[in-house]
Amino acid sequence: MSSNVLKSAASAKTGKIFLNKRNEIGLSHEEITETLGINKDYIFAIESGNYKIFPSEFFARAYFKKYKEFLDIDASFPVLYKDIDKKRIVKRRSLSYVKTIDRRTLSLITLVSIFLLSFLFIINFFSFSNNSNQINITEFEVSSENFNSIEMQIKQNNEIKESKILLSNKLILDFSDECWIEIYENNEILETKLFFSGDIYERVIEQPFKIVVGDYEALKGSYNKKEIDFLVNANRLTKVNTIYFNNE
Repeated sequence: MSSNVLKSAASAKTGKIFLNKRNEIGLSHEEITETLGINKDYIFAIESGNYKIFPSEFFARAYFKKYKEFLDIDASFPVLYKDIDKKRIVKRRSLSYVKTIDRRTLSLITLVSIFLLSFLFIINFFSFSNNSNQINITEFEVSSENFNSIEMQIKQNNEIKESKILLSNKLILDFSDECWIEIYENNEILETKLFFSGDIYERVIEQPFKIVVGDYEALKGSYNKKEIDFLVNANRLTKVNTIYFNNE
């Protein structure tokens, strides 16, 4: 299969079903584009059976389904990506920094506990070894309530830190029309979904990551409270764009 072709006999046969039905209805590519909001090149790709123009199988399936439902035809998506895309594992992972905070909290509590126990042991030792210079241990005893108070304060401090991290790494996407989105972290897919007008997507994610956008005109968004420019390096023909978020 050449680098400019993602096509098979089955996909070409399926594409002809779309082509014949469109001609039967008497609609042009331009009229389909105006009605469905699908790029003309996507329509041509489906009808020709060559899916190379689509950035991934997820995009291809989304537009195939939309065009198929519009024409009201019975057609199955052609098997083209099994050797390209099936090895990819979709992972929805919890944020690693949350685990890091938990480990730090546990370590800090452990250190405080060791310090308090060591201090009490030293006080008791001198109290029993020198009766003439006894130290009133009760003045230095740390009650369970005090220890709980220290533990609670540590927990509250870490919750404040965590909330700051959550706010600083928040991705917000606002959709004004149908749009397919893919979000990658370390070349692994975190999210693949078709959104519709009025949908709002929020996610806490750390850099580096990237977003593949199916229609940049249907989307506004922000990351770290900064507006995302979806027009930068966009393909004006296909309306597909990939936005990279890298640590500076």
